[in-house]
Amino acid sequence: MRWAALIPFRNAILGFLFIPPLLRLAVQDPEVHKLMTEVQQLLKPPSVYNDLDLRRRIAQVMT
Repeated sequence: MRWAALIPFRNAILGFLFIPPLLRLAVQDPEVHKLMTEVQQLLKPPSVYNDLDLRRRIAQVMT
C-alpha cells in the first residue's frame, strides 16, 4: 500500500484526537467557540486551527 493511500486515514486519526479537546476548549472559551462557528459557516478556512497559540491551549486541555 502506498503512503498516499493512507493520508485520509491519517487525517481521520488526527481529527479524532484533535476534535474532543477542541470542543472542550470551545465550551470554556467564547473566542474559540466563535472561531469554530466561523469555520463551520465557511467564513474562515480550517487552517485557522493551525494557530500556534490555539494548539498550545488544546494541548493544555489534553493533559
